[in-house]
Amino acid sequence: MGLVLLDRSGALPQAPARVLELGCGNGATSSPLALRGYDTVGVDISATAVVWAGEAFAPAGLNGRFIQGDVRWMPFLADASFDLLVDGACLHCLLGPDRGSCLSEVMRVLSPGGTFIASSMCGPPRAPEALSRYDRHGEVLMEDGEAHRTMRSLPNLCRS
Repeated sequence: MGLVLLDRSGALPQAPARVLELGCGNGATSSPLALRGYDTVGVDISATAVVWAGEAFAPAGLNGRFIQGDVRWMPFLADASFDLLVDGACLHCLLGPDRGSCLSEVMRVLSPGGTFIASSMCGPPRAPEALSRYDRHGEVLMEDGEAHRTMRSLPNLCRS
């Protein structure tokens, strides 16, 4: 992730701003932010991922809180409580109304003037095998006959 470039451009709030990572996985995106003094929180639907993130932070002496939860509905987080939200490659996994629900939660927990950074698959895949499974009309990657990943063009990325 180009956090260094985003920081240099002034796109990131100053530490110790509160940061929420959606789909935190093992905390790989949260880790460099925590190293810079940000107050980090990660949410992931996988209990295993949340454990991994905690285990990665502990030996490094990093402060972070990781919550098993669904990014489509986060009642465990207060309104306007984060200065920066980072999509840890989670948004492209959400389809249809689920995507809209997540984006509504993003807007709810993001503080006024806050920043949302999405790291998402965009546009048609390049690999021939994946391209053969790409539905250009729906801008989704198909798997076993069902939509599996959102791969919208950049102008359509935040459409629900």
